[in-house]
Amino acid sequence: MENFHIFIASCYEGLNIQIPRLINNILEVNIPVNFVHFIVGGCPDNKIYYENGIEIINVTYRCFEFTPHIYIVNNSDKYDFNYAFFTHDTVKFGKNFYNVILEDIICLKNTNFNTMKIENSMPSMNIGIYSKNIILENKNTLLELSLNTNCKNELMKLKHHLVKFEDFILNQNNYNNGDISENIPQKLVGINNTLANGLLRVFKRIDFIKYQSNANTIQSIDICKIDID
Repeated sequence: MENFHIFIASCYEGLNIQIPRLINNILEVNIPVNFVHFIVGGCPDNKIYYENGIEIINVTYRCFEFTPHIYIVNNSDKYDFNYAFFTHDTVKFGKNFYNVILEDIICLKNTNFNTMKIENSMPSMNIGIYSKNIILENKNTLLELSLNTNCKNELMKLKHHLVKFEDFILNQNNYNNGDISENIPQKLVGINNTLANGLLRVFKRIDFIKYQSNANTIQSIDICKIDID
């Protein structure tokens, strides 16, 4: 059976919150654990370890959802893949997700496209399928975006700056799959009790949910609490 890698962007504050939740989710829906990688930004030091067979990589720099992309350009020979799925940690995978995305990746290989957004009618939050080549081609820009800081003011500035880079790679040789999310308004609360008027974005075809705190405007860099039965 063919497999593909999933790279999940997280941060130091989410180590004991989002990562354990997502590991349980990944195990529940039978995603192959040896193809899942958390890249955790803003950590005190660089470290690689495993939980339930899932690779967790702590790095000192931060770049929100681009943290895994920067890890790839700094370690270009570590992973052997043509295409991979990149996402944030504030998501939920459904039981059909892996097989549907695998079919999408096969489609990209056969049609020579480099990217596939999670959807095309709205900004994709940089979530989607990327070829390894397209990431490496954008190495210089990605490296210029990263910060080595835990200062909340600097991170908020970076968050605002990254708005200009939403989909900047995914717009390069993109295959439009026609997907549209169902967007449900939802109040989201952070671990520091920061309230955000967010969205529950449901992607039915790929069986995937994104909990979006910063819907329409930058509201918070707080870690979103996600309560899932």
